[in-house]
Amino acid sequence: PARNLRNGDIQRYQIAYHRLSDPINEEDLNSTDTFVDLVGLDMNTDYIFKIKAYTSRGAGPWSNKLHFRTFGRMPPPPKNVKVRRTSDTTIEVRWDEPEFPVS
Repeated sequence: PARNLRNGDIQRYQIAYHRLSDPINEEDLNSTDTFVDLVGLDMNTDYIFKIKAYTSRGAGPWSNKLHFRTFGRMPPPPKNVKVRRTSDTTIEVRWDEPEFPVS
């Protein structure tokens, strides 16, 4: 909320998230920043997360629940990697983009 509508300065944020398929096992973490990196998520998985702020007077309401899906897999390596010497102290490396299967 706008600063004049808050019940004091924001001291921290609580972030809660879980797999869409497993709402019982919710993970909680706290941050004083307005961002967080969620590390170690499962690939190709749907997650739900929500955030709330805390002031010296307590917790505010939860944000709307937000849905996101992690990527399915790591990209394949680049194709047709070629190296060419261009001088005694320089080389040029070229490659083609990897091919992703159509899914």
